[in-house]
Amino acid sequence: MYYPLLLKFKNRLESVLYGIGMISLGLATFLVFLGTLSRYFASLSYEWVSEICRYCVIMAAFFLSGPMLYNKDNVALDVIPNLVKNPKIKMVLDIIYYLSSLVVVVVMFFVSMQLFIASKGQVTYSLVFPLRLPYSLLPIGMLLSVIFITLKFLLRNHDIKNSEGTAELSE
Repeated sequence: MYYPLLLKFKNRLESVLYGIGMISLGLATFLVFLGTLSRYFASLSYEWVSEICRYCVIMAAFFLSGPMLYNKDNVALDVIPNLVKNPKIKMVLDIIYYLSSLVVVVVMFFVSMQLFIASKGQVTYSLVFPLRLPYSLLPIGMLLSVIFITLKFLLRNHDIKNSEGTAELSE
């Protein structure tokens, strides 16, 4: 009943975030290339290039953390899940994985909100714009991660009912 709507929402949000990530990393790559050319051919070095690149990479990493958690594409040691053959135990391990991820993400959200609030009135080092802008990237990324983990739990019942022989929490 709600499965197609949630799945469509998840897919659209994931597509938008992947687009933002690609643009952000593409801009960072372009700026590094441009900075390198200007440094070696024109002897000009711009401090703001490294700062913008840093913020672009941070934005891509935090904005894409939600889809990565949802799809289990993040870096993880999966020694124990690979040793387990029972699908029900694998499902329990998946639930533990997502619940522990949710706890970490919620803690990071609250800590990053404190940093965001404390940054009022501060400016960045070389670009001299409000420090709240880069500090807002972490809470937004963690909020997106909470959304994706919640979607994983909401969609899991349908996935389990429709899976044949596997009880993993995946599409």
